[in-house]
Amino acid sequence: AYNTKSFGKITDYNLIVEIMGAQHEKSVEFWGGDDQLMYIKFHDRIKREYLSKNKIELLVVWYTDFNNIEEILRSRLLKQSA
Repeated sequence: AYNTKSFGKITDYNLIVEIMGAQHEKSVEFWGGDDQLMYIKFHDRIKREYLSKNKIELLVVWYTDFNNIEEILRSRLLKQSA
């Protein structure tokens, strides 16, 4: 967990962080297969459009990068606070 005093209030960043699992890019039977993939992609598109329209940044962290999440967040938050 991050100490928000190091970066300021998290709301100051106008940023949403989402961890994306494999089901966001390919059919995964456990998550509902092909039908669910289409549904997830549809909702991901709506989310991106909403955030863009409202000038909110979406920081996507893919499951393959999850082990580096602290560095990804630190790098992104420090970039804006500089």
